[in-house]
Amino acid sequence: GDYVAGVIDLCARVGKLRLGSDGGNTPGDQTEKNGSYQMDLKTCREVLQLAGVDTTGFAERGEFVDATRAYLRSLPPGIEPPPGGKWLVAPSLSFAMAVATAAAATAPASETPAPGTETISHNFPESAAEDADVVSKSTPSTVPSEKDDPSDSDSDDDETSKRAKLAFVSAEAKKKGNAAFAVGDYGKAAKQFTMAIRVDKANNTPNHVLFSNRSGALAGCGRYEDALADAERCIRMAPTWGKGFGRKGAALTGLGQGGEAVKAYLAGLVVDPGSAALRAGLAEAKAAIRVAQGRYTEMWGKQAS
Repeated sequence: GDYVAGVIDLCARVGKLRLGSDGGNTPGDQTEKNGSYQMDLKTCREVLQLAGVDTTGFAERGEFVDATRAYLRSLPPGIEPPPGGKWLVAPSLSFAMAVATAAAATAPASETPAPGTETISHNFPESAAEDADVVSKSTPSTVPSEKDDPSDSDSDDDETSKRAKLAFVSAEAKKKGNAAFAVGDYGKAAKQFTMAIRVDKANNTPNHVLFSNRSGALAGCGRYEDALADAERCIRMAPTWGKGFGRKGAALTGLGQGGEAVKAYLAGLVVDPGSAALRAGLAEAKAAIRVAQGRYTEMWGKQAS
């Protein structure tokens, strides 16, 4: 999981550098200004680190940029669709089985089976058998006619398969993130939740729970500002889900903004009045305010206003 997450991070940053800094209208290889590629130093550092390039001796920006250029040149070119902008779709397995069944059904009865094929079974799934029946009735040959173009249905099959695979990868990353969170490994948990979020984005299935989970993991790492950003994103995606407000309250408490944290917990209790977690968080935020007031009094000798 960590390896896959690292590869995804590396690919994202390589793509960013290749696209350049002009909004993606010009490939990075062609984006030049005064003879120098417009390379973001921070992204260059991240690419070299993820690629395992030793940068311990680098001190100047140019060294990082030159090393990044060399690494980018070592990579294969980006994959682009063929002319016309449409990928060619391979026949689906069910359609191939249907054609095979149609061929067997139209073969002469006296034809002797080829050696080694006597025991081949044609017990295909029901959907494939139905497809075979349609093919055998409409096209007696082993090759479908042009009017029976399967490209549309095959595209749907391929898209469904792709979405199912992405959903599985996301679920596995979430499971690993939850396991890491349970044992207090918040850094690993945040990485796994990040991977799941990116996979869901590619699958066009954003999940507010993942932003909530990553917010908790980031708070566990002490990264309260990032935790707050994820909590607010979660609330925007699911404004009637109380746990998102709880994540926001926890992040604000970590930032020392007890008053804002109290407001977040109270907002959460409006949408989820029975939440024990929100009530506990509210009590912690109020306690944090009292501690801060006590420190102020101890330092300045008067009550905080």
